[in-house]
Amino acid sequence: VVNFIASDPYAFPAKFIMDEFPDTVVKGLRILKRLYPQARLNVTIPRNYRHQFLVMLKQHGYHEETTIHLLSNKYPQEHDAVLLNTLFGKHIPPNKSSINIGIVIVNAYDLIPIVEAVFTGKPLIERMVYVSGSWCVNEGIYRARIGTSSAAFMSCKKKCAIRIFSN
Repeated sequence: VVNFIASDPYAFPAKFIMDEFPDTVVKGLRILKRLYPQARLNVTIPRNYRHQFLVMLKQHGYHEETTIHLLSNKYPQEHDAVLLNTLFGKHIPPNKSSINIGIVIVNAYDLIPIVEAVFTGKPLIERMVYVSGSWCVNEGIYRARIGTSSAAFMSCKKKCAIRIFSN
């Protein structure tokens, strides 16, 4: 299951992933299909992104067999237990994960490092971070190495407490 549902207010939304990385999304879906050739590929997307998602797949020549599930983008829909119950009526046993019942769940954002690892050999050494707020000078999305101090890629207009969220 590739999950584009992101109801957490600090998660990168499906629209961002589709707009900024359409080629990466398609390459990532193909990689997953080759890694798990016997598996059914299921993709969950918010209902209101159906058209955009289908256009993206068509523009990038994606024709592999894939089941697309249109879901509400509301909390806690993207959580593994809720997602599996919604899609397949399956429950994850206590102290287990989806892999224990034979289902791999990948968040849409994770297609980016998967593609980078396969095509360039790049290990997972950085994540995207979104920095914003009324006091922020350099609002935006940054690629930051894992473990990088926030002071290294942002500054504030005044001395203030800030929050940074990454996926």
